[in-house]
Amino acid sequence: MNILILALILTTSNSFAACGGTVRTWAGTSVLWSTASNWSPANVPDTASEDAVIINTGVNARVDSDMTVGCVDVQSGIFEGTTARTLTVTGDYFQAPNPGSLNLTSNRFEIVMAGTTPQSFEAADDVRDLILSNTSTVTIKNNFRVLSDFTISGTGTTVIEGDLILNNANIVQNIPSGHTVVVKNGASLFLSGGLTIDGVLQIEAGGEVIVRRNEVLTVNSGGILKLLGSSGNPARLVSEASNRIFSFNMNGTLIANYFLIQRTDANGMNVSATISQLENGEFRGIQNSGYGFTLGAAAFAPTTMDSIGFYNDDGYASPFNINASAYNSTALTLTNYTGDVGGAAFENDPNGKITWSAPAATELSITNDAEVGEPQNFMDPADEFVFAEFSFTLTQNDTATDITQVMLEMT
Repeated sequence: MNILILALILTTSNSFAACGGTVRTWAGTSVLWSTASNWSPANVPDTASEDAVIINTGVNARVDSDMTVGCVDVQSGIFEGTTARTLTVTGDYFQAPNPGSLNLTSNRFEIVMAGTTPQSFEAADDVRDLILSNTSTVTIKNNFRVLSDFTISGTGTTVIEGDLILNNANIVQNIPSGHTVVVKNGASLFLSGGLTIDGVLQIEAGGEVIVRRNEVLTVNSGGILKLLGSSGNPARLVSEASNRIFSFNMNGTLIANYFLIQRTDANGMNVSATISQLENGEFRGIQNSGYGFTLGAAAFAPTTMDSIGFYNDDGYASPFNINASAYNSTALTLTNYTGDVGGAAFENDPNGKITWSAPAATELSITNDAEVGEPQNFMDPADEFVFAEFSFTLTQNDTATDITQVMLEMT
Protein backbone atom coordinates (compact mmCIF):
# COMPACT_ATOMS: atom_id res chain seq x y z
CA MET A 1 0.00 0.00 0.00
CA ASN A 2 2.83 2.43 0.77
CA ILE A 3 4.31 1.87 -2.71
CA LEU A 4 0.94 2.61 -4.34
CA ILE A 5 0.52 5.87 -2.38
CA LEU A 6 4.02 6.99 -3.40
CA ALA A 7 3.24 6.33 -7.08
CA LEU A 8 0.09 8.46 -6.86
CA ILE A 9 1.99 11.31 -5.24
CA LEU A 10 4.63 11.24 -7.99
CA THR A 11 2.00 11.26 -10.73
CA THR A 12 0.15 14.20 -9.19
CA SER A 13 3.40 16.13 -8.71
CA ASN A 14 4.36 15.68 -12.36
CA SER A 15 0.92 16.84 -13.48
CA PHE A 16 1.16 20.06 -11.48
CA ALA A 17 4.71 20.67 -12.68
CA ALA A 18 3.66 20.51 -16.31
CA CYS A 19 0.77 22.94 -15.81
CA GLY A 20 2.12 25.36 -13.23
CA GLY A 21 0.48 24.19 -10.05
CA THR A 22 -0.89 27.44 -8.61
CA VAL A 23 -4.42 28.09 -9.87
CA ARG A 24 -5.71 31.66 -10.17
CA THR A 25 -9.46 31.84 -10.86
CA TRP A 26 -11.07 34.86 -12.50
CA ALA A 27 -13.26 36.78 -10.04
CA GLY A 28 -13.30 40.00 -12.03
CA THR A 29 -15.42 43.03 -11.23
CA SER A 30 -13.44 45.01 -13.84
CA VAL A 31 -11.98 43.77 -17.14
CA LEU A 32 -8.24 44.15 -16.47
CA TRP A 33 -6.20 40.95 -16.14
CA SER A 34 -3.43 42.89 -14.37
CA THR A 35 -5.64 43.85 -11.40
CA ALA A 36 -4.87 41.51 -8.51
CA SER A 37 -8.34 41.84 -6.95
CA ASN A 38 -9.87 40.39 -10.13
CA TRP A 39 -8.40 37.00 -9.21
CA SER A 40 -8.99 34.45 -6.48
CA PRO A 41 -6.73 34.27 -4.61
CA ALA A 42 -5.87 37.94 -5.17
CA ASN A 43 -2.73 37.51 -7.25
CA VAL A 44 -2.28 38.08 -10.98
CA PRO A 45 -1.33 34.92 -12.95
CA ASP A 46 1.76 36.17 -14.76
CA THR A 47 4.40 33.46 -14.40
CA ALA A 48 4.97 29.99 -15.82
CA SER A 49 4.16 28.53 -12.41
CA GLU A 50 0.61 29.93 -12.40
CA ASP A 51 -2.51 28.74 -14.24
CA ALA A 52 -5.40 31.00 -15.22
CA VAL A 53 -8.95 29.65 -14.99
CA ILE A 54 -11.65 31.88 -16.49
CA ILE A 55 -15.21 31.56 -15.21
CA ASN A 56 -18.24 33.74 -15.83
CA THR A 57 -18.51 36.66 -13.42
CA GLY A 58 -20.43 38.87 -15.81
CA VAL A 59 -17.20 40.72 -16.64
CA ASN A 60 -14.79 39.69 -19.40
CA ALA A 61 -11.15 38.84 -18.63
CA ARG A 62 -9.02 41.17 -20.80
CA VAL A 63 -5.27 40.67 -21.21
CA ASP A 64 -3.96 44.22 -20.90
CA SER A 65 -0.19 43.58 -20.82
CA ASP A 66 2.23 40.91 -22.02
CA MET A 67 1.90 37.84 -19.82
CA THR A 68 3.48 34.42 -19.35
CA VAL A 69 1.37 31.70 -17.70
CA GLY A 70 1.37 27.95 -17.27
CA CYS A 71 -2.07 26.96 -18.59
CA VAL A 72 -5.22 28.83 -19.60
CA ASP A 73 -8.61 27.20 -19.08
CA VAL A 74 -11.63 29.21 -20.26
CA GLN A 75 -14.42 27.25 -18.61
CA SER A 76 -17.12 29.91 -18.95
CA GLY A 77 -17.26 33.65 -19.42
CA ILE A 78 -15.17 35.46 -22.03
CA PHE A 79 -11.40 35.79 -22.56
CA GLU A 80 -10.55 39.09 -24.31
CA GLY A 81 -7.66 40.45 -26.34
CA THR A 82 -8.39 43.92 -27.70
CA THR A 83 -4.90 45.40 -28.08
CA ALA A 84 -1.45 44.32 -29.26
CA ARG A 85 -0.43 42.03 -26.42
CA THR A 86 1.34 38.66 -26.16
CA LEU A 87 0.15 35.80 -23.99
CA THR A 88 2.81 33.09 -23.68
CA VAL A 89 1.64 29.64 -22.57
CA THR A 90 4.31 27.27 -21.25
CA GLY A 91 2.10 24.62 -19.64
CA ASP A 92 0.02 21.78 -21.01
CA TYR A 93 -2.75 23.71 -22.72
CA PHE A 94 -4.72 26.73 -23.77
CA GLN A 95 -8.34 25.61 -23.95
CA ALA A 96 -11.48 27.56 -24.79
CA PRO A 97 -13.74 24.81 -26.17
CA ASN A 98 -17.06 26.65 -25.94
CA PRO A 99 -18.30 28.93 -28.77
CA GLY A 100 -18.46 32.56 -27.71
CA SER A 101 -15.73 32.26 -25.10
CA LEU A 102 -13.05 34.22 -27.02
CA ASN A 103 -13.29 37.88 -28.01
CA LEU A 104 -10.00 38.64 -29.76
CA THR A 105 -10.40 41.85 -31.76
CA SER A 106 -6.82 43.06 -32.27
CA ASN A 107 -4.88 41.60 -35.22
CA ARG A 108 -1.74 41.92 -33.12
CA PHE A 109 -2.98 39.93 -30.15
CA GLU A 110 -0.65 36.93 -29.98
CA ILE A 111 -0.96 33.61 -28.24
CA VAL A 112 2.38 31.81 -28.12
CA MET A 113 2.55 28.10 -27.33
CA ALA A 114 6.08 27.98 -25.95
CA GLY A 115 6.33 24.72 -24.04
CA THR A 116 9.11 22.17 -24.20
CA THR A 117 6.76 19.21 -23.57
CA PRO A 118 3.53 18.30 -25.43
CA GLN A 119 0.86 21.01 -25.43
CA SER A 120 -2.63 21.41 -26.85
CA PHE A 121 -4.48 24.44 -28.18
CA GLU A 122 -8.27 24.32 -28.37
CA ALA A 123 -10.65 27.05 -29.54
CA ALA A 124 -14.12 27.36 -31.02
CA ASP A 125 -13.86 31.06 -31.99
CA ASP A 126 -11.62 33.15 -34.21
CA VAL A 127 -8.01 33.60 -33.11
CA ARG A 128 -5.81 36.46 -34.31
CA ASP A 129 -2.08 35.53 -34.07
CA LEU A 130 -1.12 31.98 -33.10
CA ILE A 131 2.58 31.22 -32.74
CA LEU A 132 3.94 27.72 -32.15
CA SER A 133 7.47 27.80 -30.75
CA ASN A 134 7.16 24.52 -28.87
CA THR A 135 10.09 22.16 -29.51
CA SER A 136 7.98 19.07 -28.75
CA THR A 137 4.34 18.71 -29.94
CA VAL A 138 1.33 21.03 -30.17
CA THR A 139 -2.04 19.42 -30.86
CA ILE A 140 -4.63 21.70 -32.48
CA LYS A 141 -8.15 20.74 -31.39
CA ASN A 142 -11.65 21.79 -32.44
CA ASN A 143 -12.61 23.94 -35.44
CA PHE A 144 -11.56 27.60 -35.70
CA ARG A 145 -10.00 30.28 -37.90
CA VAL A 146 -6.68 32.08 -37.50
CA LEU A 147 -7.48 35.52 -38.91
CA SER A 148 -4.01 37.07 -38.92
CA ASP A 149 -0.71 35.17 -38.55
CA PHE A 150 -0.10 31.49 -37.97
CA THR A 151 3.59 30.99 -37.36
CA ILE A 152 5.63 27.88 -36.66
CA SER A 153 8.96 29.03 -35.27
CA GLY A 154 10.30 25.89 -33.66
CA THR A 155 11.21 22.32 -34.41
CA GLY A 156 8.89 19.55 -33.29
CA THR A 157 5.43 18.48 -34.45
CA THR A 158 2.05 20.13 -34.96
CA VAL A 159 -0.91 17.72 -34.94
CA ILE A 160 -4.20 18.99 -36.41
CA GLU A 161 -7.27 17.17 -35.10
CA GLY A 162 -10.01 19.64 -36.12
CA ASP A 163 -10.73 21.99 -39.01
CA LEU A 164 -8.08 24.72 -39.01
CA ILE A 165 -8.66 27.64 -41.38
CA LEU A 166 -5.69 29.93 -42.02
CA ASN A 167 -7.68 32.90 -43.19
CA ASN A 168 -5.08 35.50 -44.18
CA ALA A 169 -4.68 35.35 -47.97
CA ASN A 170 -1.71 37.75 -47.81
CA ILE A 171 0.53 35.26 -45.99
CA VAL A 172 2.19 32.23 -47.57
CA GLN A 173 2.40 29.77 -44.70
CA ASN A 174 5.64 27.88 -44.08
CA ILE A 175 6.50 24.57 -42.45
CA PRO A 176 10.13 25.13 -41.46
CA SER A 177 12.92 22.61 -41.74
CA GLY A 178 12.91 20.27 -38.75
CA HIS A 179 9.17 20.60 -38.17
CA THR A 180 6.38 18.14 -39.03
CA VAL A 181 2.70 19.00 -39.49
CA VAL A 182 0.28 16.05 -39.29
CA VAL A 183 -3.33 16.31 -40.48
CA LYS A 184 -5.27 13.52 -38.79
CA ASN A 185 -8.33 11.52 -39.85
CA GLY A 186 -11.40 13.78 -40.05
CA ALA A 187 -9.31 16.94 -39.79
CA SER A 188 -8.58 19.60 -42.39
CA LEU A 189 -6.18 22.46 -43.03
CA PHE A 190 -7.41 25.33 -45.23
CA LEU A 191 -4.68 27.47 -46.81
CA SER A 192 -5.90 30.90 -47.90
CA GLY A 193 -2.45 32.13 -48.91
CA GLY A 194 -0.68 28.98 -50.05
CA LEU A 195 2.09 26.99 -48.40
CA THR A 196 5.81 26.28 -48.70
CA ILE A 197 7.14 23.09 -47.13
CA ASP A 198 10.74 22.97 -45.92
CA GLY A 199 9.95 20.39 -43.25
CA VAL A 200 7.31 17.65 -43.46
CA LEU A 201 3.59 17.77 -44.20
CA GLN A 202 1.87 14.46 -43.47
CA ILE A 203 -1.78 13.98 -44.42
CA GLU A 204 -3.16 10.79 -42.91
CA ALA A 205 -6.13 8.64 -43.95
CA GLY A 206 -9.25 10.83 -43.88
CA GLY A 207 -7.22 14.01 -43.52
CA GLU A 208 -7.52 16.87 -45.99
CA VAL A 209 -5.51 19.91 -47.05
CA ILE A 210 -7.49 22.50 -49.01
CA VAL A 211 -5.75 25.18 -51.08
CA ARG A 212 -7.57 28.39 -51.93
CA ARG A 213 -8.12 29.28 -55.58
CA ASN A 214 -5.06 30.40 -57.57
CA GLU A 215 -2.72 29.85 -54.61
CA VAL A 216 0.46 27.76 -54.66
CA LEU A 217 1.63 24.77 -52.66
CA THR A 218 5.38 24.26 -53.00
CA VAL A 219 7.49 21.45 -51.53
CA ASN A 220 10.98 22.91 -51.49
CA SER A 221 14.22 20.97 -51.86
CA GLY A 222 14.65 19.11 -48.57
CA GLY A 223 10.90 19.24 -47.86
CA ILE A 224 8.73 16.13 -47.72
CA LEU A 225 5.05 15.62 -48.51
CA LYS A 226 3.47 12.40 -47.25
CA LEU A 227 -0.01 11.41 -48.42
CA LEU A 228 -0.63 8.35 -46.27
CA GLY A 229 -4.23 7.23 -46.68
CA SER A 230 -5.79 3.81 -46.48
CA SER A 231 -8.11 1.75 -48.68
CA GLY A 232 -11.42 3.60 -48.95
CA ASN A 233 -10.14 6.54 -46.90
CA PRO A 234 -7.58 8.51 -48.91
CA ALA A 235 -5.39 11.39 -47.86
CA ARG A 236 -6.75 14.39 -49.78
CA LEU A 237 -5.02 17.41 -51.33
CA VAL A 238 -7.68 19.49 -53.08
CA SER A 239 -8.79 22.92 -54.23
CA GLU A 240 -11.51 24.80 -52.39
CA ALA A 241 -14.29 24.20 -54.93
CA SER A 242 -15.24 22.48 -58.17
CA ASN A 243 -14.50 25.55 -60.31
CA ARG A 244 -11.23 26.52 -58.59
CA ILE A 245 -7.63 25.37 -59.15
CA PHE A 246 -4.27 25.69 -57.40
CA SER A 247 -0.62 25.24 -58.38
CA PHE A 248 1.39 22.34 -56.96
CA ASN A 249 5.20 22.39 -57.28
CA MET A 250 6.98 19.26 -56.10
CA ASN A 251 10.64 20.26 -55.67
CA GLY A 252 11.27 17.95 -52.72
CA THR A 253 10.20 14.38 -51.90
CA LEU A 254 6.76 12.82 -52.33
CA ILE A 255 5.56 9.66 -50.59
CA ALA A 256 1.96 8.90 -51.62
CA ASN A 257 -0.16 5.80 -51.01
CA TYR A 258 -3.99 5.90 -51.06
CA PHE A 259 -4.39 9.54 -51.98
CA LEU A 260 -6.51 11.99 -53.95
CA ILE A 261 -5.12 15.11 -55.65
CA GLN A 262 -7.85 17.25 -57.18
CA ARG A 263 -8.01 20.30 -59.47
CA THR A 264 -4.45 21.46 -59.85
CA ASP A 265 -3.54 23.86 -62.66
CA ALA A 266 -2.61 22.73 -66.18
CA ASN A 267 0.77 21.37 -65.05
CA GLY A 268 -0.89 19.12 -62.53
CA MET A 269 1.55 17.99 -59.86
CA ASN A 270 4.69 19.60 -61.28
CA VAL A 271 7.57 17.30 -60.31
CA SER A 272 11.20 18.41 -60.53
CA ALA A 273 12.61 16.20 -57.76
CA THR A 274 11.81 12.81 -56.18
CA ILE A 275 8.73 10.63 -56.14
CA SER A 276 9.60 7.89 -53.64
CA GLN A 277 6.20 6.22 -53.88
CA LEU A 278 3.07 6.84 -55.95
CA GLU A 279 0.43 4.12 -55.55
CA ASN A 280 -3.30 3.65 -55.01
CA GLY A 281 -4.29 7.18 -55.84
CA GLU A 282 -6.32 9.42 -58.10
CA PHE A 283 -5.71 12.64 -59.99
CA ARG A 284 -9.11 14.28 -60.44
CA GLY A 285 -10.48 17.41 -62.00
CA ILE A 286 -7.69 17.54 -64.61
CA GLN A 287 -7.86 20.83 -66.50
CA ASN A 288 -8.51 21.30 -70.21
CA SER A 289 -5.21 20.72 -72.08
CA GLY A 290 -3.74 20.01 -68.64
CA TYR A 291 -2.17 17.00 -66.94
CA GLY A 292 -2.50 14.91 -63.81
CA PHE A 293 1.21 15.37 -63.27
CA THR A 294 4.29 16.62 -65.11
CA LEU A 295 7.72 15.01 -64.88
CA GLY A 296 10.49 17.56 -65.33
CA ALA A 297 13.99 16.91 -66.66
CA ALA A 298 15.39 16.50 -63.14
CA ALA A 299 12.53 14.36 -61.82
CA PHE A 300 13.15 10.96 -60.28
CA ALA A 301 10.25 8.49 -60.40
CA PRO A 302 9.85 4.87 -59.24
CA THR A 303 9.94 2.19 -61.92
CA THR A 304 6.39 1.08 -61.08
CA MET A 305 3.27 3.04 -60.17
CA ASP A 306 0.34 0.80 -59.25
CA SER A 307 -3.39 1.62 -59.22
CA ILE A 308 -3.22 5.25 -60.31
CA GLY A 309 -6.32 6.90 -61.80
CA PHE A 310 -6.76 9.97 -64.02
CA TYR A 311 -10.21 11.55 -64.25
CA ASN A 312 -11.94 14.22 -66.31
CA ASP A 313 -14.49 15.13 -63.62
CA ASP A 314 -15.41 18.45 -65.23
CA GLY A 315 -16.06 17.21 -68.76
CA TYR A 316 -13.32 19.13 -70.54
CA ALA A 317 -12.56 18.49 -74.20
CA SER A 318 -8.84 17.69 -73.94
CA PRO A 319 -7.45 16.63 -70.56
CA PHE A 320 -4.31 14.45 -70.38
CA ASN A 321 -2.63 12.27 -67.79
CA ILE A 322 1.21 12.55 -67.74
CA ASN A 323 3.43 15.16 -69.35
CA ALA A 324 6.89 13.61 -69.77
CA SER A 325 8.03 15.88 -72.60
CA ALA A 326 11.18 16.91 -70.68
CA TYR A 327 11.65 13.60 -68.85
CA ASN A 328 14.35 11.23 -70.12
CA SER A 329 15.35 9.30 -67.01
CA THR A 330 14.32 5.89 -65.63
CA ALA A 331 11.50 4.14 -67.50
CA LEU A 332 8.32 3.65 -65.50
CA THR A 333 5.30 1.35 -65.80
CA LEU A 334 1.76 2.06 -64.67
CA THR A 335 -0.11 -1.09 -63.63
CA ASN A 336 -3.83 -1.46 -62.87
CA TYR A 337 -4.47 2.09 -63.98
CA THR A 338 -7.96 3.59 -63.94
CA GLY A 339 -9.91 6.60 -65.12
CA ASP A 340 -11.37 8.00 -68.32
CA VAL A 341 -8.06 9.77 -69.02
CA GLY A 342 -5.90 6.71 -68.35
CA GLY A 343 -3.65 5.03 -70.91
CA ALA A 344 -1.16 5.91 -73.64
CA ALA A 345 -3.71 7.85 -75.72
CA PHE A 346 -3.65 10.67 -73.16
CA GLU A 347 0.09 10.90 -72.41
CA ASN A 348 2.81 13.23 -73.70
CA ASP A 349 5.88 10.98 -73.79
CA PRO A 350 8.17 11.75 -76.74
CA ASN A 351 11.09 9.86 -75.16
CA GLY A 352 9.14 6.63 -74.68
CA LYS A 353 9.68 6.38 -70.94
CA ILE A 354 6.13 5.42 -69.91
CA THR A 355 4.52 1.98 -70.30
CA TRP A 356 0.86 1.35 -69.54
CA SER A 357 0.22 -2.20 -68.34
CA ALA A 358 -3.24 -3.76 -68.11
CA PRO A 359 -5.99 -1.48 -66.75
CA ALA A 360 -7.91 -2.38 -63.61
CA ALA A 361 -11.43 -3.77 -63.78
CA THR A 362 -14.21 -1.20 -64.18
CA GLU A 363 -15.78 0.12 -60.99
CA LEU A 364 -18.05 3.02 -60.04
CA SER A 365 -16.12 5.75 -58.26
CA ILE A 366 -18.02 8.10 -55.93
CA THR A 367 -16.26 11.29 -54.81
CA ASN A 368 -17.32 13.98 -52.35
CA ASP A 369 -17.28 17.15 -54.45
CA ALA A 370 -18.72 19.55 -51.88
CA GLU A 371 -17.27 23.02 -51.56
CA VAL A 372 -15.65 24.28 -48.36
CA GLY A 373 -18.35 25.05 -45.79
CA GLU A 374 -20.94 22.63 -47.20
CA PRO A 375 -22.97 21.82 -45.26
CA GLN A 376 -22.76 24.75 -42.87
CA ASN A 377 -22.61 24.09 -39.14
CA PHE A 378 -25.81 25.97 -38.34
CA MET A 379 -28.88 26.34 -40.49
CA ASP A 380 -32.47 27.54 -40.30
CA PRO A 381 -34.94 24.72 -41.02
CA ALA A 382 -36.71 27.08 -43.41
CA ASP A 383 -33.57 27.73 -45.48
CA GLU A 384 -32.47 25.92 -48.59
CA PHE A 385 -28.91 24.70 -48.41
CA VAL A 386 -26.48 22.31 -50.06
CA PHE A 387 -26.07 19.25 -47.89
CA ALA A 388 -23.60 17.40 -50.09
CA GLU A 389 -22.30 17.06 -53.64
CA PHE A 390 -21.11 13.79 -55.14
CA SER A 391 -19.50 12.99 -58.46
CA PHE A 392 -19.99 9.56 -60.04
CA THR A 393 -17.39 8.25 -62.48
CA LEU A 394 -16.64 4.91 -64.08
CA THR A 395 -13.01 3.94 -63.59
CA GLN A 396 -12.72 2.92 -67.25
CA ASN A 397 -14.23 4.03 -70.55
CA ASP A 398 -16.66 1.10 -70.78
CA THR A 399 -19.76 1.54 -72.90
CA ALA A 400 -21.97 -0.57 -70.64
CA THR A 401 -21.95 -1.78 -67.04
CA ASP A 402 -24.13 -3.91 -64.81
CA ILE A 403 -24.67 -1.09 -62.27
CA THR A 404 -28.42 -0.55 -61.89
CA GLN A 405 -28.67 1.65 -58.79
CA VAL A 406 -26.67 3.56 -56.18
CA MET A 407 -27.84 3.87 -52.57
CA LEU A 408 -26.39 6.44 -50.16
CA GLU A 409 -26.86 5.97 -46.42
CA MET A 410 -26.06 8.94 -44.20
CA THR A 411 -25.80 8.77 -40.46
